[in-house]
Amino acid sequence: MKNVAVVGLGFVGLTLSVVASKKGFKTYGIDLNGKILNSIKSCKAHFHENGINSAIESVYNEFLFVSDSFERFKVNRFKYIIITVGTPLKDGKKPNLDHLISALKVIKPIYDGSQLLILRSTVSVGTTRQIVLPYICKEYGLNPKDVLLSFCPERTVEGNALQELCELPQIIGALNQKSYELSENFFRKITPTLLKVDSIEAAELVKLFNNTYRDIEFSVGNYFNQIAQSFGINGVDLIKSANYLYPRSKIALPGLVGGPCLEKDSYILVDKMPNNKGKDFVLGARKHNESIDKLVAEWIIRNINSENINRIGLSGMAFKGIPETSDLRGSPSINILRYLQSKTNINYRIHDYLVPIDELNDYSQGYNCFEEFCKNLELLVILTNSNKYKNYSSVYLKKFLKPKCIIFDLWGILDFSYKKNFKVTTLGDMFKEGARY
Repeated sequence: MKNVAVVGLGFVGLTLSVVASKKGFKTYGIDLNGKILNSIKSCKAHFHENGINSAIESVYNEFLFVSDSFERFKVNRFKYIIITVGTPLKDGKKPNLDHLISALKVIKPIYDGSQLLILRSTVSVGTTRQIVLPYICKEYGLNPKDVLLSFCPERTVEGNALQELCELPQIIGALNQKSYELSENFFRKITPTLLKVDSIEAAELVKLFNNTYRDIEFSVGNYFNQIAQSFGINGVDLIKSANYLYPRSKIALPGLVGGPCLEKDSYILVDKMPNNKGKDFVLGARKHNESIDKLVAEWIIRNINSENINRIGLSGMAFKGIPETSDLRGSPSINILRYLQSKTNINYRIHDYLVPIDELNDYSQGYNCFEEFCKNLELLVILTNSNKYKNYSSVYLKKFLKPKCIIFDLWGILDFSYKKNFKVTTLGDMFKEGARY
C-alpha cells in the first residue's frame, strides 16, 4: 500500500486526504493549527462540506492519520508528498509564498528526492519551476533533472468537493515523463479523467484561467445590472429576460463576488503576466466586483441615516450560499460589515446558518437562529442566496420584524409575493434612484 503525505489540512488538503483515504491510500496529513487537528481527531471537519464528517469517521486511524509533524507518524517511506497550503495575497496584492516555502521545509524529515512532490496550491505562473524547483534542489542537494515534481491544481467547489474530486478531470503538468507517470498513477485512483497539459506552467495557468473567467463572468452581470438601472429598468429582471430560452445568452445574475479563490486569483494571474498584456481587462473586472461591497454598504448607511434606525441585521456572512459553506475567507459580507462598522457606531447583528457562533461573535453579535436574529429589526439585509431563505414569507416574517421594516434582499431570494408589510429592495433595483431615460 502506498503512503501519501499531505501538507496543509485546510479545505483543499482535508478533502483530498479524505478522498485518497477512501480510495485505499494510507494518507498522513499535517497541520500546525491545533484546533484543526483536534476537530479532525473528533471526526469533524473544521468547515462545512457535504458528507465529510461521516467520510472522516469511516477512514480515521485506519487510512487517515493527522498530526503536527511527520516525525510523529514513524512512517518509513512515502510515495507521494502533496502540498496544499494557502497562498494569500500580501500588501500590494502580490502573492505571498511564505506558507509554500514553510511547507517545503516541513517535508525535510521524509523527503530525499525519490518521492513525487505534487503542488496543488494556487500560484502565479512560473512559481513551481522558478521558485520551488531551485529551492528543493539547493535545500536537498538534488540535480534538477532528477527531481520528481508536478503541478496538479485543485478545482472543486466548496460544498460539493468530495463528489467533484471523483468526477472532475484532473489537470497534470509535470517536470518530466516520470513525474507525469507517477502523478497519473495517483490520480487515476481518484478520478476517471486525467488531462496532461504541455508544461507545469500550463497547469498553473489552467487554475488561474478557471477562476478568473468566473470572476469576469460575474462582473459582466454586475456591470449589466447597473447599466439597466441607469435606464430605470430592474437589472435582474432584464438579465433574466435576456437569458430566457435563448441558447446564446448565459449572462450571470448580479451579486456579491468573493471567497478564498476569486478574491485573489485575478491578482495572482497578472503577477507574472508578460508586458502586462490583458492586465487592465482582468483587474477591471475584479475591482468592479470589489466595488459592489462598498456600494451595498453605502446603500445601507443612507437608509440608516434617512430613516434614523439602529436595529440592523446582516444575514448570510459566509462568502456564498449555493452550495452552502461556512467559510468566511474573502467574504463580501464581512467586507460590508467592516465598512459599516468603520462609518457608524451601531452594534450590528449578524446571522449565518452554518458559521459557528464563536466565529460570528469575533465580528459582531452572532446568531444561528434566523427567527431570533430577526426580532425587532428595523433593517434586514440578506447577503447570500441560500435556499433556506425561500422558507420565509413576508407574512411569516411580520411576526418578528418591526412594522415597516426595510428589507434589502440582494438576491431576491425571500418569498415576498405579498410585500405590503415591508419596503423591499434587491440588487436589481438598488441603483434606480439616479436612473435617467
